Amino acid sequence: MNAYIYTLVATLLLNYIYNIYRVKMSDKERENSYSVVEKFLINNQTNKKDKMCDISKKDIVWVHMTYEKNSRWWQSFYSRTSDDLNQPYLYLTVKSIIDKCGNDFNVCIIDDTSFVKLIPSWEIDLSLVGEPVKTNIRELAFAKLLYTYGGMLVPPSFLCFKSLYPTYSKYNEHHGMFVGELVNTFDNVDVYPVFPSSVIMGCQQYSDTMMNYINYLESNISTDYVSQGQFTGENSRWLYKNSTWGGVGIIPARELGAKDSDGKVILLDHLMGTTYISLPKNSLGLYIPSSQILNRTAYNWFARLSAIQALESDTNIGKMMLIN
Repeated sequence: MNAYIYTLVATLLLNYIYNIYRVKMSDKERENSYSVVEKFLINNQTNKKDKMCDISKKDIVWVHMTYEKNSRWWQSFYSRTSDDLNQPYLYLTVKSIIDKCGNDFNVCIIDDTSFVKLIPSWEIDLSLVGEPVKTNIRELAFAKLLYTYGGMLVPPSFLCFKSLYPTYSKYNEHHGMFVGELVNTFDNVDVYPVFPSSVIMGCQQYSDTMMNYINYLESNISTDYVSQGQFTGENSRWLYKNSTWGGVGIIPARELGAKDSDGKVILLDHLMGTTYISLPKNSLGLYIPSSQILNRTAYNWFARLSAIQALESDTNIGKMMLIN
């Protein structure tokens, strides 16, 4: 009986120690992941580097991070919400952008508080603006940021396979600005399964075409577009219209993970599935629709996974992150 009691106590003690170790490892994992982002964050007050990311030396890849209040990571049991990034797999995708583009670009990670510091005469505090107006104004901020400094806007959920610089240079040489062709989520999906999207966007400094886009956005915002979907759908149509005469270049869907080797559209269902996806050899990377992952009940569990769990997940996203 005594031996049984001793064994039981030892087992409980070992289980307790293991749980403490597991928690510490989880915290350490999050700390290490965050340090990658923190190193390149413009707003980090501990970063002694030039807050403008040495904009005179290299072109810039801008990666915008949003920190919305949600309930995926709790600061404590009683808070039930936090303002952390709360999507650990994004640290892996951001790291891929830094690793693949860091030699050719300055990779600058920004958030909504960066605009007032970077854009001349920008006085809008987006923390005081609600949706969907916030998203609409943020789009205007992206356009003004690119007009002022040039560079390329890349979403944090883009799993980067190779340097984007050759593509960036090619489209800047032949067009006033350029955007990516991604899965169409607005209207006429049957006719246009993929469509121009400003989620990926770039231009040279002081681009006339980008200024035209800014004027268009300001006009649309002033007419009080309440619906985010209506606003962003109109934006895509403006980009498409201006691509027909060469003003806006379009990076093909096949190069951004929106179409497979056979030209078939890749949806979130495919990315979260296990059936093999063959990507074209010239793919620049894989765009992961992070907002859809959050909004679709069937898949928002993925946003809650740790970085390691995301890599080990039985999904095409996990497999592609593991390979790259």
